[in-house]
Amino acid sequence: EAKDASPRATAAAATLGVFWDFAALLGPDSESDGRRDGASAWPLGRGGTWAWFAHAHTTVFLLPWPGETGGQRCAWCALEEEVAGYVTDPRRVLDLGQLCGPNAPIPPPASRAALVGACVRPSELLGAPTLPGAFEASLGPMAVEGRAGADATSERALVALQQRVALSHTLGAATQLSYAGRGWRPREAAALAELVRSVALRSLRWLCLGDNPLADEGVAHLARAFS
Repeated sequence: EAKDASPRATAAAATLGVFWDFAALLGPDSESDGRRDGASAWPLGRGGTWAWFAHAHTTVFLLPWPGETGGQRCAWCALEEEVAGYVTDPRRVLDLGQLCGPNAPIPPPASRAALVGACVRPSELLGAPTLPGAFEASLGPMAVEGRAGADATSERALVALQQRVALSHTLGAATQLSYAGRGWRPREAAALAELVRSVALRSLRWLCLGDNPLADEGVAHLARAFS
């Protein structure tokens, strides 16, 4: 596709970064297990990496965890899904799980447009940002890679720590946010109101929530939070 594009578009396409297992970039330059030894240093000076992942124009590919069975989710995958909903354009959040299973498209997508069409998530599936305490609580039953018992508990705590860092470095610095057309209802409005009250959105000056069925209840939640 780039070959047939205009010179300007080709030049823009040449500016490309790919993060694979991006969380490993946040830790020391050792093997993955080594990052636990330096876990306390993760947020210090490294939170800027979230500015790349949680960016309005970053394309995020959500992958199902290979070992997921019976609906059990992976804690790290839950973190990626959570942060992808902060500021990223919903049309750029692609669920590659749509390419697996009985409903997978045949033949597989052969172009970017076909891939987006098959994998883009309905925007209403990207819920409102979660307060750190609630997110950490949701990790309880989730699996972690090759971990069990105390190791799994420690890993979940590390995931929860990174959600706090991501929230601070993305939403905490945002002056404008648009969650228009996400199908949000009073429940999501209440969650957003909790964020406002927690000063997580401390820099926010402009918020767009158009085309969401918030109803009077949802608007009341937000009005109380901003008053």
